[in-house]
Amino acid sequence: MEALLPVLQGKVPVLARAHRVDDILTAVRLADEFKLKLIISHGTEAYKVADLLAAKHIPWWSVRSPCSRSGSKRSAPSTTTPPASIAPVS
Repeated sequence: MEALLPVLQGKVPVLARAHRVDDILTAVRLADEFKLKLIISHGTEAYKVADLLAAKHIPWWSVRSPCSRSGSKRSAPSTTTPPASIAPVS
């Protein structure tokens, strides 16, 4: 538990790997509930909630990779995903 103190004190951010909107929103809800600094990684559908993430000052990034193509063993992301993007950190 001692190792988590910097996270709980807001000194170290939590990196949440979340592709889908519902997973991203769950991470945001948990960050709000526990007052955590959150960064969304692999946010394939983060562009769908970009306004919310910007309003809460939550940085996110998304990268399309060969693993994210339809038919892979991983859950397939939306096929309408825009190219790799990085949200500005304020």
